[in-house]
Amino acid sequence: MKIIERIKKQEEKNKKQKKFEAFFSFEFFPPKTITRIETLYEKIERLIELYPLYIDITWGAGGSTSEKTLEIATKTQKFLGIESMIHLTCSNMTKEKIDKTLSQAKQNGIQNILALRGDPPQGYKEFKAVDSSFQHAIDLVKYIRSSYGDYFGIAVGGYPEGHSEAKSYEEDLQHLKEKVDAGGDFIITQMFFDTNIFLKFVQDCRNIGITCPIIPGIMIVADYAGFKKMTDFTKMSVQKEIMNKLEKIKDDKVAITNFGVEFAIDMCKKLINAKVPGLHFYTLNRDNVTKILEGLGLIQNCRSRREYPWRKSAHPKRKDENVRPIFWKNNSQGYIHLTDDWEYFPKHFWNSKVQKQKYKEITEDYLKKFYGIEKDEKDLPENINSTEDITKFFIDYYEGKKDFLPWNLKPLGIGNLIIQENLLHLSKLGLFVINSQPRINEALSTDDAVGFGGFGGFIYQKRYIEFFISLEKLNILFKYMDQFPNITYHAVNHNGTKIFTNDPDKQTTTVCWGAFGCGEIQQPLIVDPICFETIWKNEAFGIWTNVFGQYYKKDSTSFKILQDIHDNYFLMNIIDHDFVTPSQVGRSVWQLFLILENHLSNQNQNQNQNQNQN
Repeated sequence: MKIIERIKKQEEKNKKQKKFEAFFSFEFFPPKTITRIETLYEKIERLIELYPLYIDITWGAGGSTSEKTLEIATKTQKFLGIESMIHLTCSNMTKEKIDKTLSQAKQNGIQNILALRGDPPQGYKEFKAVDSSFQHAIDLVKYIRSSYGDYFGIAVGGYPEGHSEAKSYEEDLQHLKEKVDAGGDFIITQMFFDTNIFLKFVQDCRNIGITCPIIPGIMIVADYAGFKKMTDFTKMSVQKEIMNKLEKIKDDKVAITNFGVEFAIDMCKKLINAKVPGLHFYTLNRDNVTKILEGLGLIQNCRSRREYPWRKSAHPKRKDENVRPIFWKNNSQGYIHLTDDWEYFPKHFWNSKVQKQKYKEITEDYLKKFYGIEKDEKDLPENINSTEDITKFFIDYYEGKKDFLPWNLKPLGIGNLIIQENLLHLSKLGLFVINSQPRINEALSTDDAVGFGGFGGFIYQKRYIEFFISLEKLNILFKYMDQFPNITYHAVNHNGTKIFTNDPDKQTTTVCWGAFGCGEIQQPLIVDPICFETIWKNEAFGIWTNVFGQYYKKDSTSFKILQDIHDNYFLMNIIDHDFVTPSQVGRSVWQLFLILENHLSNQNQNQNQNQNQN
């Protein structure tokens, strides 16, 4: 989606709620090394949990980071589900390079461009166009519109104090109006440190007929030397009292950081009071913006901005997708990769048309890419001498002592904290739970734990548990399954030669849904038995040996135990269809596992008695 459309939606939302809420967005720059790029992805993934409206990726002086800009924007949009805008400049760019960039952007589903003239290439003091057709940002705007029509959303840069190279402030305003008239959808301003200057700039824009949204660019002061160099170079106005404060603490990094956060909060509060549409933060790849958003109260209702229980891809071809199998709830990026070749993405229903499409193959490279455990070795069992060591590992995770499982590289989610004791109980029984969700009956759609879809809705969930289980314990469960008519189960071994289920028709089941006023029921999470028994089974079992197992020598006892679990255990899921009755009252799936515990306890007692008699 074009960012201007998202901005308009936010405006409509504010009118509907009769409550003003400013959006926020982040800018990042491409690092020079692969290691730092990977670190940036991790940082972006954390920050987008705050639900910014979009992010943008800079181009680099003279187009020095152009390939990395496209790569980062493509990945963040496709896999992290955040609308991503790329900067495009005239600096060091020929028409052929611009055509290639725009073509690749469209091919990768990027729909937003920030069109700038750009800074001189490194080593040059003055800007000099390498192509006479592209000397100013307006040339880019006109070319993009003439070549691609309305496909791209175009942002342009604004300068609250006028561009440093402009003859006058008034002339620069006219240049800005020309850029907007040529096709610019909205304006992002250069940083400033005096709110009054920005507000005057906005009014001056309105006075000459610029009506599009104007988004203030916010730079967070993080170190004195950098701040002084930047303001001297740009001749930016800074109030004398601010400079005096900074002079006094310039050698105290902690004090500078605290000042930067407090100053940004104060400035942003004034902007929000003035009803700016949003705030665009120049992060410099730091994450201190979180403290500012907390101080502004803009992340208190993050969950209310969550569209679905999973992170949606922002690629245009998946814009209508709103249903997924629950199996990939903890690995949205992997699911997006596996279904990247699909021509049809389910909207509202998971039907036979979806099921006929092929997933990409589950390979060793795929598993290591999307489940790669970048943890200290101490986070994994040093040696595995028996399945009891695996049981201990799962117990530690559900007790909060470990912050990942090979199947879920994050700590136990807030939604599953509701059933933490139940999951811990299953772990102590030697069941290796890799996915689950609690029963929910009419929670608010803004609920911190399970909410999605925005305001005005209600959320419902069926209990779902997915785990690895030995054949011995599976057979015990089967003895008591008939006592639980509200349960559907599926169990499969690693190669699919043995499948057990009480659902012979293999019907797709909705396990999470939301009701929103007069709109259609949203059904974002389903269980598809066919998918479970084929593609997901390969992924879940493959993690035992290809991900977990890679940290142990193949001839070691540790690896052989993991291989034995892979070869002889079953992957099982259970759906408890009674989402109304609390487990303390009804006969829920949790009672089934209490029966299993009692059976195992009695079995052990009998074995001990027999041994004593012998």
